[in-house]
Amino acid sequence: MNEKLQYIVDTLEAWADDQIPPRDKYAGICWNLGLLPCGVRDAQGLVMEAAFSWPESSGSLGYPVPHPEMPPLIAYNSPLTESLWVGEYGAARRRLCQHIANWCRANPGMAMYFLGED
Repeated sequence: MNEKLQYIVDTLEAWADDQIPPRDKYAGICWNLGLLPCGVRDAQGLVMEAAFSWPESSGSLGYPVPHPEMPPLIAYNSPLTESLWVGEYGAARRRLCQHIANWCRANPGMAMYFLGED
């Protein structure tokens, strides 16, 4: 695994374990991956591809994290959602981070494509 991909995997695992907070607590995984200094060419593509195989997926490719009370698009954009990274909604997002990290390890060639390292 190259250095850039290892950095992404380490960051995703740190978010998953709640060791470090994402830079923007009001944004999801895609946006926060895009804020990383190493640069991710297609963060949304990476998350969508990995989320496709996530057993907990909401079924919405653009908003794969399920919310216990709202449809995924509404939950993501709701002013009632205090932070996308707290409560059960946040726990589900952190589990998706771990799934993406595992997916990157299992599919490094595909992951590198999304990182712009193809």
